[in-house]
Amino acid sequence: MPNTDPKTGSKTGGVVGNNGEDWRKSALLDRLEVALRDNLFTDVCFIVGTEKKRIPAIRSILSLGSSVFATMLSERWSSDGSDIPVPDVEPDAFYELLRFIYCEKVNRRKDVIWSLLYAADKYDVEALKKMCVHFLKISLTPSNVCFYLMKARELGATDLVNFCFEKLSTAATTAIFHCPRNDEFNFCFHDLDIQTICCILERDKLEIEEVDLFKSILGWAKLECRGQNLDTNIKNMRRVLEPALPLIRFRLMSPKEFTEIVSNSGFLSIEEELSILTYLTSKPRPENLRPLPRFQKSIKILIHDERSKETFYVHINCSDTVAELRKNIKDRAGQLYPAYPVLPADDIPGPQYASPYAYTGTPYQPSAATRTGVTTNSDLLLTSTCIFWLKHENVCLENSRPLSDYGIENESIILLQPAQSHHQIPSAPPGTLQNEKKKREKPCNKILKKIRKSKILGDYV
Repeated sequence: MPNTDPKTGSKTGGVVGNNGEDWRKSALLDRLEVALRDNLFTDVCFIVGTEKKRIPAIRSILSLGSSVFATMLSERWSSDGSDIPVPDVEPDAFYELLRFIYCEKVNRRKDVIWSLLYAADKYDVEALKKMCVHFLKISLTPSNVCFYLMKARELGATDLVNFCFEKLSTAATTAIFHCPRNDEFNFCFHDLDIQTICCILERDKLEIEEVDLFKSILGWAKLECRGQNLDTNIKNMRRVLEPALPLIRFRLMSPKEFTEIVSNSGFLSIEEELSILTYLTSKPRPENLRPLPRFQKSIKILIHDERSKETFYVHINCSDTVAELRKNIKDRAGQLYPAYPVLPADDIPGPQYASPYAYTGTPYQPSAATRTGVTTNSDLLLTSTCIFWLKHENVCLENSRPLSDYGIENESIILLQPAQSHHQIPSAPPGTLQNEKKKREKPCNKILKKIRKSKILGDYV
């Protein structure tokens, strides 16, 4: 029978293992594992976790595996030989930490992996930290990425935080809006802390519609109010969301989304709604207020040629410029007018002018390149008898501006509109485009009615 130290629980002797064999004849790492498991030759004891579980160990082995243990167990810090409390680590995780130091073996159980990562970081066991981070990376999914992100931020695991953001950037709609509650951790987006939510909202790459992001944030605010025993009214919801509110990019929404979701929620003040709606309904929108899109949104635009009465679709990103749209329709326009040159960019009067004749105060003269039939991209197309503008809702499109500046969305209609001469550019005829414009004015009219009823603006609107 082995002798046991009553203070540390250390055992000496007992060389026969459970299988009846002498464990001292096994490999070195296996012998060390037996020493840890059976509390052999221990000379220090840790009181671990809230359960205050006693875990004996050998000072010299721990000091060889961790600089933190080496300092902690030196004579200067623990000369009295008393037990060492470790209240901030779970007993199972602490045992696995010691097991890794003893014999480089570890059981990376999902229920203790985060506590194990914390312990490895606290006691500066770098190899174990890397193993934990690698395990967490390969187990990352859209359903647990929000939980992993919050825990990684709490532990200061920068590498894992960046990896979570990379995963979240492409799976944001599933991870945030559809908000699955992970059965393993009983956790979803609504359980995040406000600091993590702010970090998510600060991201420039996030594949989720801003209106869906707002809905999820709104749902989080309601649950947060209930968690703090507050009434779920607008005032309290704004208070719990105060750090995150400026990070929501309302100007990325369409006028319809903003009116039907944001305005109807009553979350913003009248002044805030008016400011955002003014931007959304401007054609073109002010460049200094243009928000950075979170992802490349692919849209399908209908191009209508007034001269041939033909229509065709073009696929393009919403953040692309008008010049890039022109590149996409250039081949199609060449099929419609194979004998006609395209006006070079140097000859283009800006679309802010009423007609080409007003450009620089002098009559329009085609360049030599135009007369010889050289083709290039431009703000308008030139034929022998007419000029063509690209127009949306009766507004001429500038090459340098992104399509989003004109509120161009999926299924929007772009008019390829001819002028009868070089001196006259007619306005868009009534029809499909005018009907589209009326549809877009509806959400604006709803908010204007709301503004007129408010006491803030009164009769000034």
